[in-house]
Amino acid sequence: MFCIKNSITKENNVIPFHEDITEKIKFIMYPVWIGIGRNTQKEPIQKKHATLAIKATMTKQVIIHPLTDFIFSKWKHKNYNTMKIHTQNLAVFLNFLLRKQKSYKLYSLEHLNFEHAICFLNNLTLEGKSRATVLSYRRTLREFFIYLSKNNLNNTLSTNSEYLISSKNTIVDYINTQFENIIIPSSEKSNIEHDIPHIYILRFLEIVFEVANPIALGVYMQIFGGLRIGEVVNIRTSDIKLIGPYGQDGLLLNVKNSINRVDIKDGSGSSYVKKPRDQLILGFRDWLKQLYKLHYQQYVKDSNTNAIFLNKKGMPMTGASYRYYFTNAKKTFIDYLKQSQDPNDKIASISLSNTDWSTHIGRGIFTNMLAEVAKNPQDIALLRGDDNIASSLDYMANTKRMKTNLEHYLNQIYINTEIKL
Repeated sequence: MFCIKNSITKENNVIPFHEDITEKIKFIMYPVWIGIGRNTQKEPIQKKHATLAIKATMTKQVIIHPLTDFIFSKWKHKNYNTMKIHTQNLAVFLNFLLRKQKSYKLYSLEHLNFEHAICFLNNLTLEGKSRATVLSYRRTLREFFIYLSKNNLNNTLSTNSEYLISSKNTIVDYINTQFENIIIPSSEKSNIEHDIPHIYILRFLEIVFEVANPIALGVYMQIFGGLRIGEVVNIRTSDIKLIGPYGQDGLLLNVKNSINRVDIKDGSGSSYVKKPRDQLILGFRDWLKQLYKLHYQQYVKDSNTNAIFLNKKGMPMTGASYRYYFTNAKKTFIDYLKQSQDPNDKIASISLSNTDWSTHIGRGIFTNMLAEVAKNPQDIALLRGDDNIASSLDYMANTKRMKTNLEHYLNQIYINTEIKL
């Protein structure tokens, strides 16, 4: 654990910004693994944390910065992706201050004020950043200013200011008010695609099987179970319960962070589980059975690791590797549609070429298929893993009914189609 807070003392609580620092260093988000105890088998448990660091441009040396204490004090017990976002936001803001230090005459956080933060946020809007992005930065900076105030690291945020003394507002209220006066982009339609025409689901899976075989089972799990990329690559053999021979009727997964690759400094967060839970993967025809059987025999049976998804070297696959395979399959799928003689396929290829989509589309397809057959929103939430399962009996009854409805829905779509692996 990092003893950072102790290093910020009242005698030395100013972080200096030197004149020539811009060309030599920059602030970055730096991922680290920290031991948090041991499990019941006495094995060490590690958790991934995002830290604020300084990186030297010439030497590439990385030094953890004391302001990591801000991140840990606010989000230490949140998931890695939450920590990562706020750390990246803070790093971008501090780099902005480095570039502006001469014009601002700002060489210490002691003299940082709201105008600096508001100018930064307004610049984001002028640069064309999305509404969600600007609001995310605002949340980070609002908490950062509160942190500076509580730790007496800033002269302008003193609780002894005339404004606070003459009003009933707290320092938190005061800071929140200051951040209301920024330019926020208007809401606009996202270019991110969350679904594909369901007539193409099996064809897409077939193409994934052909050109990205190591992740074919994973893509099936995403489409028929709503898994995120980080949840797929964290699956271990011990996390899977088969329903029927080779999982013909489905799989029940214990979705959790398995930390398969602590040796890699992957800061993307794509290898991280957002919400640990039990998740059902629905079986359709014999597709799941065939995919699981072939995947197990080819990749898992003789493996020396407990991971289900492996890279070319036989190591547990990372989110980045999974996305690489998926991107190749996506390109092949769009090319297939472009070359088709069916005008509907060509139209679909244009639509899918002009929108942003990647591994997240599997969860989107799953959600939209459920929406076609669900009787109420609760059914969708349960199968997506959004809600806690109050009753296992109700859950199994609902999933059995939904599985039957989903099979009927897809069989109607593929009534005259015999696509097989």
